[in-house]
Amino acid sequence: MKLSSFAIFAGASTAVAFLSASPVKAQQVDPIVINFHVPETVDPNKKIYLDGTTNTFTATGADLVNSNYPSQLGVELHSVAPGTGDGFIKDITSFSITFNWAGNVTIDSPANGSYSPWTYTGGLVGDSNTLYTYTFTMPDNSSAPINDNFDPFANSYLTNYNPYLPTQSFATVTVSGSNDTTTAFASQNTGQSIVFQGQSLGQDRSSVPEPGAIALIVGSAALGGLALNRRRITFKNQIR
Repeated sequence: MKLSSFAIFAGASTAVAFLSASPVKAQQVDPIVINFHVPETVDPNKKIYLDGTTNTFTATGADLVNSNYPSQLGVELHSVAPGTGDGFIKDITSFSITFNWAGNVTIDSPANGSYSPWTYTGGLVGDSNTLYTYTFTMPDNSSAPINDNFDPFANSYLTNYNPYLPTQSFATVTVSGSNDTTTAFASQNTGQSIVFQGQSLGQDRSSVPEPGAIALIVGSAALGGLALNRRRITFKNQIR
């Protein structure tokens, strides 16, 4: 399988890259969109708690699909990776998602306010025509991490407190597209076939119980508003 891609992003700009591979069977007309958003403003119904970089956690295609995106979302990602002290957990700074899809994929990675979007890599796995894996990574401290919840003012007593970055934040992953496309995605990912896994850990932070996300209403206004910065890329299966 021959792969070709480019991905250079800055601020709110949009970039598109193409990944070529062997043709797939029964390819869908429209691509699905994998929307990864951090820090998040809306709580989905299903939560996935990543406890480090060893264990995997699963979801169904129906869990991720939401036809009312962006007002309603798919799954919520939290960290419960143990920290070095009581009441502390570590940031998740990279994670992977693996799923089935017989068609093209667009990745959309927005971030609120002044936060930088996470980067991502991936595509079809090996010689497969339908199995995708993508890895999302926090590029630097200008991005929000995945932790327990969103509270930009937690840990303000710490000496390394930065008032311009959130000390707690969570993320969401939602699959969007046309009704036919999202229905097909759900049918191709029945059971617990979608796999999430933490890939790298960051610093310790104290846990902030829900509804800590309410702090985003205040925090985002102080930290640059709700405008979106975004990284976006489309991966296409094309006949060689």
